[in-house]
Amino acid sequence: MAKFFMLQIPGVTAPWHSVIYFAPILLLGSFVHELGHALAASVEGISVEKVGIVTILFLPATWVQLSPLHMQSLYPWKRLRILCAGVLHNVALSFVALLFYLTLPHVMLPFYSSHEVATVVHIKEGSVLSGEKGLQPGDILLGVNNCTLTPDALKFQACLELPMGQHIISLYIQFSFNREKKLWETFDCTISDDVVIHEGDWLKCCRKEVYHTHLCFEYKPKKEQMVLETVPYACLPIRKVVASSSGFCSDSSDCSEGSFCFHSAENDSLFVLWMNQSHSWNVLFLGSKDGLLSSFTIRWEQIYIPLYSVIPSAIPDVLGKVFYYVCSISCALALLNAFPCFWFDGQHILSTACDIVFSGIHLEKRLRISRAITVGATAFLILSLVSTLIS
Repeated sequence: MAKFFMLQIPGVTAPWHSVIYFAPILLLGSFVHELGHALAASVEGISVEKVGIVTILFLPATWVQLSPLHMQSLYPWKRLRILCAGVLHNVALSFVALLFYLTLPHVMLPFYSSHEVATVVHIKEGSVLSGEKGLQPGDILLGVNNCTLTPDALKFQACLELPMGQHIISLYIQFSFNREKKLWETFDCTISDDVVIHEGDWLKCCRKEVYHTHLCFEYKPKKEQMVLETVPYACLPIRKVVASSSGFCSDSSDCSEGSFCFHSAENDSLFVLWMNQSHSWNVLFLGSKDGLLSSFTIRWEQIYIPLYSVIPSAIPDVLGKVFYYVCSISCALALLNAFPCFWFDGQHILSTACDIVFSGIHLEKRLRISRAITVGATAFLILSLVSTLIS
């Protein structure tokens, strides 16, 4: 029941800045709705007695009042046409807005180049990715590790899958190392005296005081190289390693001369999330693939880049949001008013439909049938709204 409605209240279930779109579009949708009633009434020779604007939860809406006596004097079919006209006008407005929304990329082609990007829309509460150097809603994700994202529903999961079911990130790292001291001078190497080796061939080689900034990396020799010239592991600063690396590799045979191949030696895998230029750093995640997938949600969105410097870059985004909200809000108004509930058109539509369908039944019985359905539908609507607000 909680998912029957997605209630959008600025400042409560939606950000305050959404009022910029909600207020004028709701006013437009209600105006078109009431205009439909007025036009249909005029066709049947019924005049509009009053018009006005009312505020509902800080949002404006319009209304019209038709003569009840004149409405009751009409044949049920004519009365039903007037009552349904508002809903039909909202459906027509939604269809027109949807048409503009779907054709927007083609209309913008002479002025903008369009690209689909993976946009972060939600970060799980308490996730390590929600920190200062983590992800923010609206960030654009370009790729994961050495995999570039493309508009494919399964592409993000595929980027986390490597051959043989392994989740290893390896990087080209340019080193200057001392074979006698067995340490790398390029980085702050803090190898613990007691290297802890666990079952499954993963280990921890970092001191506890650097756990939050360092990671135990393992050296990957060339496939034909059986004897290592140095220790096979090192505790290195994660962010510095990623920033200094020049690529990805499976072993040192993939590296250029003088470079070495390392990967995470610990039980958790290291994932690098490559962000767009507006993000001043790339986001690192240490954990499992499932943990990464459950930490945030992405959505593919169309972005537009102006072909000429004099054209504002925000126009397509603003128009897209306007058409999207007009379509969704007008459609919601149509569904809500068609619902057989007190205070909405659906109550009168149901009553008139009962007069047509059950014309052979006594008036009092017809009223009981329509009232019983309306009471049940109203109770369902109220419970759904309350459940949505609580959840």
